[in-house]
Amino acid sequence: MRTIRSPRVVMALALVAAACSNGDAMTPASTDDATFGPLTDDGSSTNASSISTTASEGSGPGTDASTGPGSDDSDSSGSEDDGSSSTGPELPSECDDGIDNDGDGYADWHRDLGCYGPGDHTEAALPRDEEDGFTTFEIPEGSLAIYVSNDGDDSNDGLTPETAVQTISHARDLVGDVAHDFILLRRGDTWRGTNLGRFKAGIDAAHPLVVASYGDSMELPRIELEGFFIDHNGQSRSNVAIIGLHFVSLLGDPQDPSFTGAPVESIRYVGGGTGLLIEGCHFEYAEIVLGSYGGLEYDGVEIRRNVIERAYHANTCTPGNPNGNYDYRPSGIYASHINHLTIEGNVFDHNGWNQDQVESACATIYNHNMYVNGHDMVIKDNILARASSIHIKLLSDAPGDMIGTVIDDNLFVEGEIGVSAGGNEDDAYRFVDTTITSNVMTDIGRSMPTGRSLAWAIDVLDNDGLLVADNVVLNNRYPELTNGFGLNIGGGSGRDYQIEGNLFWRLRGRAIRVYPSGGHEAIVITGNEVVDPDLSSALVEHRGGFGGYTYADNRYYSNAGADDWFSLGNAGTVDIAGWRAASGEADAQEIALPAYEDRDLEGYAVEIGAGDTLEELLAVARGQNRLTWREDLTAPVINAWIREGFGR
Repeated sequence: MRTIRSPRVVMALALVAAACSNGDAMTPASTDDATFGPLTDDGSSTNASSISTTASEGSGPGTDASTGPGSDDSDSSGSEDDGSSSTGPELPSECDDGIDNDGDGYADWHRDLGCYGPGDHTEAALPRDEEDGFTTFEIPEGSLAIYVSNDGDDSNDGLTPETAVQTISHARDLVGDVAHDFILLRRGDTWRGTNLGRFKAGIDAAHPLVVASYGDSMELPRIELEGFFIDHNGQSRSNVAIIGLHFVSLLGDPQDPSFTGAPVESIRYVGGGTGLLIEGCHFEYAEIVLGSYGGLEYDGVEIRRNVIERAYHANTCTPGNPNGNYDYRPSGIYASHINHLTIEGNVFDHNGWNQDQVESACATIYNHNMYVNGHDMVIKDNILARASSIHIKLLSDAPGDMIGTVIDDNLFVEGEIGVSAGGNEDDAYRFVDTTITSNVMTDIGRSMPTGRSLAWAIDVLDNDGLLVADNVVLNNRYPELTNGFGLNIGGGSGRDYQIEGNLFWRLRGRAIRVYPSGGHEAIVITGNEVVDPDLSSALVEHRGGFGGYTYADNRYYSNAGADDWFSLGNAGTVDIAGWRAASGEADAQEIALPAYEDRDLEGYAVEIGAGDTLEELLAVARGQNRLTWREDLTAPVINAWIREGFGR
């Protein structure tokens, strides 16, 4: 047995631990994607006791390495441990005590951007790992802060809340280009039919142009869109941070008079740029689109801690064609040829379809929670729920078109496919050095969104360097799910795979399915636990020869008859002795049924007092924002609770 750890896989795993630092640009982006043509730009148109509730993550792009974005011109003070005493009663947070503790002229979470919310213990803008994972800012001397409120007036200067301007478009005109300026929207207010056009640029990733919020309300500023909020439209824009806004596409809102069922993208970054951050926002009915275009490329884009739900298009139902309408293909996020894209800590729910609100908005095989392509991409700590079809669809249409992807510690539920790294084309080695680690996938396929009987967790084809490790794949409990697996290995090419330390539990049909090919080599499947407690399913289905494959030290249990534990395709089924003989896995272990707690998300909802159904749990999770953040509603905490029930 050998362990596959190519240099790129090691580097990618290090990126996760370092919270995704920017690196060198990769292959230049394609310029012939028909999806991206420049559009006309108008420029200015209109509670469990055992579960913690405070998050802490590493710093990343957009945060000053020592004191936070823009803080080099101000006196930062305090730390996240300030504000409490180990020997007396807890003192008020610096961000909620009515005092300008850091002397910058701004007090508390209402006004000080060094505070991510009332729970922040210091007004100083610190690195993310000292800000419970959030990006915070100082407003340094020389930077403009333009306040915008519904009862403002565009004849005002906008420099204070009392002299706020009224329109976002006027605020855009007042801030500088290539400037570390701020547009601050009053929380609780609503703007309709407004946008920033192509917008402007910041100075660098540590000193971006910022659109954020202020005020006493806990309700995010609401932006009601009739088109794009920002559309780069084939141009280059860099160093912009969009923080804590609520976007609703009016064209997709069935309750709005402007409803058409044909929402457009909320954010359309099509062109090029660096240092782009979208954090703590809520997106309803409209997808985020990122695409390098026209010889330009994006490098260093972060989509983090947002709620992205119900991106869809009407008229996706196609009578007589269960696949649906190919013409409309919305996903929560679509990304093409993006370098160093980080998608972290978000809630994706019910993207690609909306049939319970709009009858013709069916789930289709073309629409997903995310549909992404790029180099050195990190997808971590996300909740991925109820996709139209695939939760994470990786797109690569040519050899090496997607390199260095990390998918780590995400939570997947329902939809019909968890991760797809294959499909579309059949060229060799389209995906290079992919890691899929420490994820939890449960009840994939349960709601049968497209009507198909699929329950596919991880599907990999044509990879060159692949690590699938320490994942927990659970529960295909419904008899209608006749086409399921925990892991599928196929395609005409594949080398240097390490499949290790995973748990496959109660998966209907088979847990691991392999379609060997002469183009497969150095594929190692070792140290996994494969258990079917009650479905009488095969544990491994290996449909061909074993050349290029090494099985070692896996542990097996099924309640099926002993002769039906393993399928050899046309050669029939065998018991564990037959499997040892056929596969060469001499150390294959037959184990007793483990006494696990068999945890699921409905049980977790009960555990934290969020009802007892998936819908109730997701409704609470969709309420996440930086002002009301709960760590017990994040994927890493939920995953840890589920894993603990299964002895991990």
